[in-house]
Amino acid sequence: MFYNSSLQKLFESITNFKGIGPKTSKLFQKLCGERTIDLLLTIPKAYKKREHINELREIHIKKEIAIIGNIVKHHHQFNPKMPYRVLCECNKVEFELVFFRGYKKYLTKVLPIGETKVISGKLEKFSNKYQIIHPESISPIEDLQFLHGQLSVYSLTKGLNMTFYKKIIKESLKNLINLPEWIEESIIKKYNWKPWKESIVTIHLPKNIDKKNILKIRDRLAFDEALSHQIKLLVLKEKIKEKKCNKIEIDDNAKKQIISKLNFKLTNSQKTVLSEIEEDLAQEHPMQRLLQGDVGSGKTIVALISILNVIVKNYQAALMVPTEILALQHFNYFKKLLKESKIKIVVLTSKIKQQEKKIILNEIEEGRAHIVIGTHAIFQENIKYKNLSYVIIDEQHRFGVHQKFQLASKGNNPHILTMTATPIPRTLALTMYGNMSISKITELPLNRKKIKTYSLPKKKYHKY
Repeated sequence: MFYNSSLQKLFESITNFKGIGPKTSKLFQKLCGERTIDLLLTIPKAYKKREHINELREIHIKKEIAIIGNIVKHHHQFNPKMPYRVLCECNKVEFELVFFRGYKKYLTKVLPIGETKVISGKLEKFSNKYQIIHPESISPIEDLQFLHGQLSVYSLTKGLNMTFYKKIIKESLKNLINLPEWIEESIIKKYNWKPWKESIVTIHLPKNIDKKNILKIRDRLAFDEALSHQIKLLVLKEKIKEKKCNKIEIDDNAKKQIISKLNFKLTNSQKTVLSEIEEDLAQEHPMQRLLQGDVGSGKTIVALISILNVIVKNYQAALMVPTEILALQHFNYFKKLLKESKIKIVVLTSKIKQQEKKIILNEIEEGRAHIVIGTHAIFQENIKYKNLSYVIIDEQHRFGVHQKFQLASKGNNPHILTMTATPIPRTLALTMYGNMSISKITELPLNRKKIKTYSLPKKKYHKY
């Protein structure tokens, strides 16, 4: 019982820590996540050594120091281009804090005359005066313990300072418990890895900054992450198999009609990929397939041909793309090929006028729109599909997992095909997309024109 309650603390919200309210919680979520375990698994980006000194001496110049200083005087700027200076004193030796473009209101608030603060930063000397230019931190004396020694440096966001972040890290480390190892003992011995708890503590609070040792700990934690990802994917794959979906039997006539309208022949690679997709569509559990192929290899036409099988069965299909210009390109291409059919194609982006959008939404909800093409706008909460059974995501790396699931949730366990032109080595593909089958278009169509890439300003988009 104690073990379970202790483990549960790792998965509790970071708002349980003193000083983290709703506003600060959002900043932490932006950096790492909302749970204690998310915070602990967000490792430092770098390390530094800082010395706490009680006396300013020449040997400390150009070194990182933490010093307790009394605020003596503010030298206000007479010219905005001149630096703002604050005179401080430590053991009767004066030093200056220098701020370029310093704001008087802010600096007088954080550095009140007569108060004592811990000043951290690199010590300099100019015109025979000790200086700290733009101190890294200005903190109360009780925070001194977090400001010197072997220090971890974290990526931050506006509104969070390093001292407070480290304070929360130190508090969260108290929730760590010894867990049974889930990595095989032979692997741990092979790489001479430390236990999980010790690795987490050391990565945040190293006793000495040994780069080789730090890299070894990072490798161990990276292996943990990859292993957990693989387990998650295996579980997800099994759950997908349990789901039932609309079986889409292949309609050869529809396929032949669209192929006959093409001014080129499908490559053997395209035919192979199309067969793999069609075989998946005919199953009673939803397809999860990644289609990889270079720009110009013909992924889009393969996707369109596979869509036709869905439309013939009176189901809907959605194609999500990352940009409005790409959505319009696909819309015009599909409309041209299907102009003689009764298939209704609509395009939906955030820039469509409200009145037109309302008409399109009604067509989608009533099932009169068979193919829906658009940006992230096609999975917004107010969009309802009548019978969405097939989802295609172009340039899948531009969308997050959450966005993909949002679109998939609009239908009845729809088949999902994601497409990418990004070359993915097999080992990486298996790691990142272990829950998906992988198809590759490995040859370009004959007489394919050379792909040319241009950069255009937005004002010229309408010309293309």
